[in-house]
Amino acid sequence: MDFSYTLSGATPRFKKMILGVQSDVKGVPLIAGTGGLAGVIKASTTAAVDFIGVQHNVPKTTYQTAQNADGTDNASVAEVVVNPDAVFKAKLCGGATSGTDLTAIATTATSATGLTATFTTLAGTYDEGSLYCVTGANKGITRRIASIAANVATMTVAFPADIASGDTFVALPYAPDTANQYVQLTTDLTELNVTVAVDTDNANFRVLELKMDEVGNSYAMVIAVDHMYGQG
Repeated sequence: MDFSYTLSGATPRFKKMILGVQSDVKGVPLIAGTGGLAGVIKASTTAAVDFIGVQHNVPKTTYQTAQNADGTDNASVAEVVVNPDAVFKAKLCGGATSGTDLTAIATTATSATGLTATFTTLAGTYDEGSLYCVTGANKGITRRIASIAANVATMTVAFPADIASGDTFVALPYAPDTANQYVQLTTDLTELNVTVAVDTDNANFRVLELKMDEVGNSYAMVIAVDHMYGQG
């Protein structure tokens, strides 16, 4: 994920921080280190309590605890955006491995009201999530899923056009501005894994908005729930 903007409009504050673990991938979320560690550490796929910021660079020095023979600084240092209201752009991923395209699924029935979308398979994972139209008369439109039953997604607000059999959609497990929906990150912690249900008790990031496009080029704007330097 990458820094995008601050909610307040404030200038991003970049702070140099010593790493307490090896972290050589740009875009990894970092949290406060625990006792005995040299500095900040990486978050997990499901939790980012005491979040500090997202790593903005690849450190020049590999993490180590011993001195360098030539006397140069041995600390591994990362630049981190530390604003508590920072918003980050995270790519939506179709699996646990970053770079996996989203999966578009086809409808198997028509809907003259635009309120239902029927599929061969649609997991309850996406209940109260979002449904984005990839192909069909509603291409580019997203609606929140109110409920899922028997592989049918029901919306409260209709899609503007009728849904035809064969139209394709991408289902997401979260919807913007919804309480108690925390994302799960990919294994390398840089993207959002949309194939798993939202977590309701492991605080990490909430979705502010969706930037939907093609299956390999869609993003969510997310904000940290539990920031080290925030209030509360």
